[in-house]
Amino acid sequence: MDHVTAANLQAYLKTYWQTVKAELLAGTYRTAPVKREEIPKPGGGIQLLGIPTVMDRFLQQALLQVMNPIFDAGFSWYIYGFRPGKSAHDAVKQDQRYIQSGLRWVVDLDLEKFFDRINHDMLIARVARKVTDMLTDTKSPNQSEKQLEFTLWSLGTNLSS
Repeated sequence: MDHVTAANLQAYLKTYWQTVKAELLAGTYRTAPVKREEIPKPGGGIQLLGIPTVMDRFLQQALLQVMNPIFDAGFSWYIYGFRPGKSAHDAVKQDQRYIQSGLRWVVDLDLEKFFDRINHDMLIARVARKVTDMLTDTKSPNQSEKQLEFTLWSLGTNLSS
């Protein structure tokens, strides 16, 4: 582990941001191994939980903020899981409206083990193509880099808020 905490991330970034940024842009940044925890499930069995370092989690959040608008626009309106502005409660309320309108079937899909089984090379290639297409359609590469840097910077400056 890197011993960076949420409390000292801002100071860490002030010292090391240029190095981290250079590694990100060069494609040489490497995430740290995640800490593995086993969480008992109420019905038996265990849930494996991976806990990234604070720095890696910070970068994940920054990328999410940049990439979420690119991908969310292509999702069906009827998908509620892990969507900005949508919740499980919203899904239940919508299901209740469907039932009141006379519909009787609800389909609930759980993509358990999806990321364990998907071809990651293909997934990354498709993500890269979609992100490249979206960014080059609307911005120069330099603007995209500045957007990511601004997102990272703003997250870092707001950590203590």
